Amino acid sequence: MHHLERRAGLRALILLGLLATTLVGCRSQTDCNSWKGVELQSTESGLTLGMFLTTDAQGQYEVWDGPTEELAFSFESQVSRGETIYAIILLQGCKSGADGNCDVEARFKIDQPDETVHVEDRVMDVVRGRPVAPNTFVIGDRYFIIRITPTDPNGRYVVYAEITDNNSGERMILQSPFMVVDDDA
Repeated sequence: MHHLERRAGLRALILLGLLATTLVGCRSQTDCNSWKGVELQSTESGLTLGMFLTTDAQGQYEVWDGPTEELAFSFESQVSRGETIYAIILLQGCKSGADGNCDVEARFKIDQPDETVHVEDRVMDVVRGRPVAPNTFVIGDRYFIIRITPTDPNGRYVVYAEITDNNSGERMILQSPFMVVDDDA
């Protein structure tokens, strides 16, 4: 029902942190609590993470690869049974390892409306084996796929992502809720 998917040939556009802060009017990266509508969380060392849900992951990667001034994300907070929703991670400030590359992973859990676990302990690479320039936002190399079956209950689900920078040991938990509704809602 759920699985991870790698976007082949991802040509992630790296945006300079200075440009990003100028676009949203932040004095510094640590002053920003959202970027392009994505809620952000930061650690004291500068690891900044955000997660958003969409029903069009491919479209989001295409937007990311386009001109910076046109960068806009499509967010979803409600889906019908039988639909698919994707969790996408944005980040900046990951620590480079001895090889100069970042190594960031996410461990996902989804709670369903009755607060029982819908999915647990799904792990995926967010950024692995490539460098991330300082003060830049990047979109994760992979996205998490959540398929809502026709028999899944209606109500509020919560996606939790425990993000770990394996080079620094830093961890952060992100969460994003969504509603499952009948087709005619």
